[in-house]
Amino acid sequence: MFSIVLVLGLAAAIFAASELLQRPHVDHHVTALLLGNYALRLALAPLTLNLNAFTSIPTDYYGYEANGNIIAHLWRYAGIQYVGGDKIPSLYNTSLPSNIFACVVYLNGEPTHLGCTAVVAAAACFVCLNLYLLSLLFGARPKVAFWTVTLVGLLPNFLFYTCNTYKDGFVAFFVIGLFGCAARLARKASVTQFALGLVFLGGLWLTRFYLVFVVPAPFLLGFLGLRSRSVLRTALAGLAVAASLVALYAHSSAPETVAGHARSTFELATSDDILKANSEGGSGVLFEGRSPAATFFPKLAYTLFAPFPWQSGSVALQIGKIEALVWYYFFYRSVRAAKTMWRERRSDLLMFASLIVPLTVAYALSFSNVGLIVRQRIGIVIVVMLMATLSWGREQEHEKAHEKEEEAPWRQAPNARPNARRVA
Repeated sequence: MFSIVLVLGLAAAIFAASELLQRPHVDHHVTALLLGNYALRLALAPLTLNLNAFTSIPTDYYGYEANGNIIAHLWRYAGIQYVGGDKIPSLYNTSLPSNIFACVVYLNGEPTHLGCTAVVAAAACFVCLNLYLLSLLFGARPKVAFWTVTLVGLLPNFLFYTCNTYKDGFVAFFVIGLFGCAARLARKASVTQFALGLVFLGGLWLTRFYLVFVVPAPFLLGFLGLRSRSVLRTALAGLAVAASLVALYAHSSAPETVAGHARSTFELATSDDILKANSEGGSGVLFEGRSPAATFFPKLAYTLFAPFPWQSGSVALQIGKIEALVWYYFFYRSVRAAKTMWRERRSDLLMFASLIVPLTVAYALSFSNVGLIVRQRIGIVIVVMLMATLSWGREQEHEKAHEKEEEAPWRQAPNARPNARRVA
């Protein structure tokens, strides 16, 4: 019974968030789109059970849900507490999704796949809502923002991994949420956005922990307020960051611990054993080179653009090619947007680059499987598509401004045009 209440409650939360966060200019079509995405994912949930279409690990989603059931069972006997890798070893690096599912199972009184999936589906809808709001914040046209969000919600990989109990919906929610906090902080100092950004970082640490070493750069730039055009704010924020780092290094071993953890994570992810194990899947690719640098650029190409049109494989791979064609177009549009931003809004371009570049490089260095990278790069795809929306909006502004410049002399001096002809 609770699962039904949860499904309806999350639908109400999506509706309320869309209507409130869009104020003062509310587009009800966006709300309808989000609710449609939510309903679509719930409708597909029963069909994706035991469907190994996009991953070589058939029990991937089942592991998170099964651990959630175990945690809920522990809670009934030992009380509610956060359960991590110290009690269930498989939760060592990814404990948050299972604890969230445990809440649903515990309140429902029994396992519920629909209830757990509803949470992931709602997270996907909030990603789409944040994407729409950020598009408007950066200056995209509302119509472009709407259709881009429509497309993102229906991308096969994003749709598949958010209509089941995979963790990818949570990862996208935290990554896009953190980027949104950074963009809003860059424009206006806000304790709420800063605190929310820290929450998103904490969520990433408990869901896909190694991203915490890669994605904080936009948040730091937002805290510094480079987009706010206030030299005083940037100076004060820089002093605060410097003082915090000095205090941490002087009175805590946290920086050394974090640096050691990041180094060991990188060495493990790029080790020959891990790369070979990942490449043994159905869409594995193993690069042979004398050094990691020698194979970096081929890996980078696969990270960004695989699957390629000439690759053979399963039906899922063919569907992935259709998505790749859409991705290629938006990647091209993002390059056009970057050119305009380089001339006029370099602080915004730096914000995008500080997320896209480190994330892409990190995934490229550990690449060895097409299916895995298509899943991992969901966050990159969404941010690049967000950046691409600015290409249409900015071009329109340039065209209108150019037209006004051409028409302005004639409006100010109606007789100038005939006189100009006589002089000629």
